[in-house]
Amino acid sequence: MLYITAIIKARPDAAGTLTDLLQPLVAATRQEAGCHRYELHRTLSDPATFVMLEEWASAESIQAHNASKHFQQFVAGATPLLDGPLQIYTTEKVL
Repeated sequence: MLYITAIIKARPDAAGTLTDLLQPLVAATRQEAGCHRYELHRTLSDPATFVMLEEWASAESIQAHNASKHFQQFVAGATPLLDGPLQIYTTEKVL
């Protein structure tokens, strides 16, 4: 099992639009083979900062997700709304 934590920071004026783009991404991704968890959170201290918590069966399932049409559409639409690059951390469980 592999885990991803993605930090997504929207421009302050674009948080609502980014939320609208994230909703179909989450719905489609949850249907993908190898996806065990795909949860969108928003930080309490900054409503323009989102955290995606993901669990995947394998590196191959992550690669398939990254190549999927819905993920590529999200990236294309979200890029102009972001306040900096996505921060992606891929981890494995230690304890």
